[in-house]
Amino acid sequence: MALPEVKTVEGKILKASVYNGKVMLTDAKGGTLMVTATNLMAGNGVIHVIDTILMPE
Repeated sequence: MALPEVKTVEGKILKASVYNGKVMLTDAKGGTLMVTATNLMAGNGVIHVIDTILMPE
């Protein structure tokens, strides 16, 4: 089964998956991050917290 793809602001592609009930994103080099918190209200919108930084290319 192909993983869903998420396009970044710069047009790069990240692959999305679910691991232990958490959303994981994988970049083109195989680096991964986990979304650790979602839908947190901020003064200028809603944010999601991630545990690392990815470099799509």
